[in-house]
Amino acid sequence: MLVNLSHGLTEQNISVDLLVGNDDACYLDLVAPQVRVIQFDQRPEEFLLTYLGKERPDRIMTAKLNDDEIVFEIKNKLRTASRHYINVGTVLSERFKQRKWRIIKNWHDRKKITTIYGSVDGIIAVSKGVATDLIKNLRIPAIKVHILPSSIIPTNLNELVEERLNHPWFSDDRLPIVISVGRLSRVKDFPTLLRAFAIAREQIPCRLVILGDGRLKEMLLNLAEKLGISNFVSFPGLVSNPFAYLSRSKVFVLSSLREGMPHAMIEALSIGLPVVCTDCHSGPREILRQGRGRYGFLVPMKDAKAMSRAIVKVLSGDFSMGNPSEVVEAYTIERSVARYIEVFGLAKKRPAPRSNSCPYR
Repeated sequence: MLVNLSHGLTEQNISVDLLVGNDDACYLDLVAPQVRVIQFDQRPEEFLLTYLGKERPDRIMTAKLNDDEIVFEIKNKLRTASRHYINVGTVLSERFKQRKWRIIKNWHDRKKITTIYGSVDGIIAVSKGVATDLIKNLRIPAIKVHILPSSIIPTNLNELVEERLNHPWFSDDRLPIVISVGRLSRVKDFPTLLRAFAIAREQIPCRLVILGDGRLKEMLLNLAEKLGISNFVSFPGLVSNPFAYLSRSKVFVLSSLREGMPHAMIEALSIGLPVVCTDCHSGPREILRQGRGRYGFLVPMKDAKAMSRAIVKVLSGDFSMGNPSEVVEAYTIERSVARYIEVFGLAKKRPAPRSNSCPYR
């Protein structure tokens, strides 16, 4: 999302700095050459104190609570006129519920959110559900909250779809492929997907591909072995072009326990791939109910049997996919960037010449 957004902003003659705190950050190879990537290896507080003091950017956007807090504190310390916006990509109250045993951390995080979110220049919510949660459950003033679609669908979508793959399963049409995309973490609940796939395979021979990396990979491999499906499940890891995989699959499955607006689901819909999604807060319901069920199925969370039934319906041809173009159009880079420019109050102007080399080495 950040790579696409930064690219789109520079296309509108708005200078963008992308601040990266480590050398192995994802997708840096996809950053447009007009974007100045600044990597730092010192403490974020030290770096930002120097950066914000020298550059005095017009707008700053952060998307993680720790980053939100650091920028908020440094900006107040320097008393800069830079306007700070926070991007919220998940239903925060659900995060607190799902880690309810961590009482002290939840209390601290709620206090930080109330203080920081209530004081910054604007909050960007990726969906109506996220916005409603911020306003009703976390008491953020509604006037500060803006619902903005993320920059998900690239301008070169057709090229990405046609890109060749080395994975042997995608050149073999004998077995249909079920695909999922996401961080291999607890909140994505891939164990339920593996159990659902094992049940579905009993009715329709198929394969499962899960794109993404994470600390739970070994556990998921062990579960696949236990379920007797390890020969039919593949974990290619993090990939720079998921569209090439999605376009050669038969159904996309999202098994999450919470989402804001799942990017991978929008990516799947952008190429007309049917989706099976858990009815978690908040994105899947907004999209699928808006399409009145014409794009796929909502299933209860942690319900492997219901998920497997929906997968089988799609694979057996017992589902007619609607045209989701009206829904996904809002998530193109052009439409998304236009809304960001509007909310940020930025004028399209030609930036002053500057070097794209990092001045902070």
